[in-house]
Amino acid sequence: NALLDMDSQPGSTCPKRQRRCLRLLLLGAVLSFFVDLAWLGLPVRFERGSRASTERSRVALAAEPRHLTGVQPGDRFVGWMKHPVLTKAAKHVLVLEFGPGGEGGEWRVEDPDAIKRKRMQFQGDFWVVKTDDENRILIRDEKTVLNATLNGVGDGTLSGRVVQCGLSWGGFFETKLDV
Repeated sequence: NALLDMDSQPGSTCPKRQRRCLRLLLLGAVLSFFVDLAWLGLPVRFERGSRASTERSRVALAAEPRHLTGVQPGDRFVGWMKHPVLTKAAKHVLVLEFGPGGEGGEWRVEDPDAIKRKRMQFQGDFWVVKTDDENRILIRDEKTVLNATLNGVGDGTLSGRVVQCGLSWGGFFETKLDV
């Protein structure tokens, strides 16, 4: 109230202008809030049953990741990997692409600072080994194993430990289904 009652303050030169600026600032903050909600695809209702709010709700539901019960051919996961030897404890980009049959595929580890460190990215084939636990799979090549937990950090994710040449200390990864 003190900000809006500028007329009663001594020495105020433009009380109407200050009130107008304050109102515009508040209006901008409120509009920004609703624009952010709409941009995120969250359902925003201005009137009951409006077509626009229903469409936003459908888009938001379609963007939600699916609960994984296994990997499927064509699945692509993108995230990060960190290992004390392989990546020198720095986070690197990890991309897993499952090929036809879902029994294998190709994986890439990309150094985000490859030019600065003059390091190459790694790219190679892997195969999938099912385990007794239906929520876990092994993604492996000749030297590396990713002990993956399905939905480990939320629906549509693979996460777990990185094992290199039998050493399982300190290596971790998290990936999310790329839709």
